Amino acid sequence: MFRERKSILARLREAFSPTPLRKRLLLSIHRLNVQVKRLEATLRRVEGKDKELRGKCAKAIEEKNTSLATVYANECAEMRKIAKILLTSQIALERTSIRLETIQEFGDFVYHMTPVIGVVGAMRDQLEGIVPEISRELAWVNESLEEIVLEAGGVLEGTVPSEEPTGDAKRILDEAALLADQKLKEKFPELPALRSSEDAKGRAPQPP
Repeated sequence: MFRERKSILARLREAFSPTPLRKRLLLSIHRLNVQVKRLEATLRRVEGKDKELRGKCAKAIEEKNTSLATVYANECAEMRKIAKILLTSQIALERTSIRLETIQEFGDFVYHMTPVIGVVGAMRDQLEGIVPEISRELAWVNESLEEIVLEAGGVLEGTVPSEEPTGDAKRILDEAALLADQKLKEKFPELPALRSSEDAKGRAPQPP
């Protein structure tokens, strides 16, 4: 396996005069970080929409309009599905960016970037129907990373970049999904409880 072992002086020279591969990697990291920021902004808009719908749901319940409250509750559920995807993508791509920065500094493009490609590819697919502009940017990043791996020796070493999340890539995605679940509970309060029309009328409970 191709590995880089450079002195501190060599790393300093590389920082001030990076090779074409490193320049492209830096550009990929930058564009990836831009997408993370865009995901944060999109998530804030989803939070705002959820808050609005939650308020309408609560008002409909107060007015005993169960059918309308159910509509708003279902819309909130859809917002939260989208939020889960956005949160998972944000967390996974943040970790991917950190890993790429480490690779850029210490090297070994072939070995450590292969799982990164799997993460970026998976997030690209998940976001395609939600925020297609971010998905397109991730497609560019993914293609750029694949080219870097191949030029760094992936073909010679018999390593073919894969977009399928396996190994480290799957672990990153699983951890991101778990953390997203936790943050989702913090950011999105539970909806008011919906009661049936009979309950709303105060029907007495049946004896056992």
